[in-house]
Amino acid sequence: MKNFNKENSSIYHIDSLDFLRLLYERKSFILLSIFIGSLLSGIWAFSLPDLYTTKSKLAIVNTQDEYLNQSSRYQTVTGIMGFGLPNASDSRANEAIASLTTFKFFNEHFLPNIFLPNLMAVSYWDKSTNKIYYDDNLYDLKSNIWKYQLENHPPSAQQSFLKFLDIFKVSQDRETGFVNIEIIHYSPYIAKEWLGIIIKEINFLFRENQRSKSNSAIKYLSDQIQETNLAETKLALSSLIQNEVKMLTLIEVNEDFIFRAIDPPIAPENKSSPNRFTIMVLGLLIGFFIGILSILLELSLINYRKRD
Repeated sequence: MKNFNKENSSIYHIDSLDFLRLLYERKSFILLSIFIGSLLSGIWAFSLPDLYTTKSKLAIVNTQDEYLNQSSRYQTVTGIMGFGLPNASDSRANEAIASLTTFKFFNEHFLPNIFLPNLMAVSYWDKSTNKIYYDDNLYDLKSNIWKYQLENHPPSAQQSFLKFLDIFKVSQDRETGFVNIEIIHYSPYIAKEWLGIIIKEINFLFRENQRSKSNSAIKYLSDQIQETNLAETKLALSSLIQNEVKMLTLIEVNEDFIFRAIDPPIAPENKSSPNRFTIMVLGLLIGFFIGILSILLELSLINYRKRD
């Protein structure tokens, strides 16, 4: 058994001198393998369309700070009466960041404001003419007919949402608190436009939500004033109504209700991907390793035949 293992291992033993000799003899094959790897990777790299990434840095707008500071004095009164006020520790920014990647926000605020083929059917963008070309297998621009997944109807909102998540990224810098958002597209101008839509719509969403809350609070507080006979309670409720009116004023005059773009989106001049040089280098290395692997296999076969 020991002799068998020894003989069997000799099949796979490769002498370094034999390897170097065969490497020299097969140098033309290795060079050919490198050339083919580089050529194929180059063809593939230059067949890929350019992609552009538009970025924006957002600051969190604290429009509720004054409201929260003034209303905190009445937390006890309002708690006894059965309703609560916002807590300053609650982070609207976290809610807004989470909302950006929800299907609800996408379906109600982003999707209605874009041309769907620009998300689901683009083939490439011509830089010289600033024209977008669509994949004929997915969408026919002239007849406005979809061929998505061999079906004559547009992609569903959920399918579009999955595509959106592939190209949109959002993150927050824990040290500075700034929010970074970016979107990738074939056209830098579309990327810029879409990022502007996202910023505008998330501010609109939170403005309208706060408007609704403030109006409801004013109505509720007004009803409570009518029902109570305590002068101190009426005074507290009146102050709360004033705070809500101030909030409504902030809503009307401040379009940047939750985020303010300190670095607004722009159309980038340079592509973000693909990195064609890196792809070609990888192709070259793959071709080289295939050549080396072929030599190793050939030496193994030679040893096997010598054993026989």
